[in-house]
Amino acid sequence: HTQYIIDKYMPDCIVNVGVAGNLSKYNTFGDVVIATDLVQHDMDVVAFGIPLGQVPRMDVFAFQPSELFLKVANLIKIPDAKIILGRIVSGDQFICDVTKATFLADHFNAVACEMEGAAVAHVCHVNNVPFLIVRALSDMAGHEGDAVHSYTTLIDMAASRSSEVVRQLLNLV
Repeated sequence: HTQYIIDKYMPDCIVNVGVAGNLSKYNTFGDVVIATDLVQHDMDVVAFGIPLGQVPRMDVFAFQPSELFLKVANLIKIPDAKIILGRIVSGDQFICDVTKATFLADHFNAVACEMEGAAVAHVCHVNNVPFLIVRALSDMAGHEGDAVHSYTTLIDMAASRSSEVVRQLLNLV
């Protein structure tokens, strides 16, 4: 979808919002993570001497958003929620196992996990389109109970907070 949007509409930038699983004991439901970079955690060609998460033939390990967006992100405030700048990992998995969540946090130094942000970032990187990925924490990724239950219960609140970040971002840029 991202490539289609770039080809058809030629946007000046892309801001992708959504929800993510929390990988940090310091953050909680509804906190908002703004990605400082993104890694595809399930890209595994280690057998060829490439580090776990590295997309083959790419010039970067992690995809980094626009520096302007990150500077502006430091100005955003939401009542009753923290704004966290940190690494988000993406993969083709809903993480609801504490062992896997702990591995992702430790191995990649990630604060959140989700399923599409790194792919969006990858396409933007290849096309030289500035981007920002914003995720509200909607579940605990296997920590403190059932991830699926917390996701379905809190997704509306998390989506609302992600939207508020974007609203403030647009007013500041």
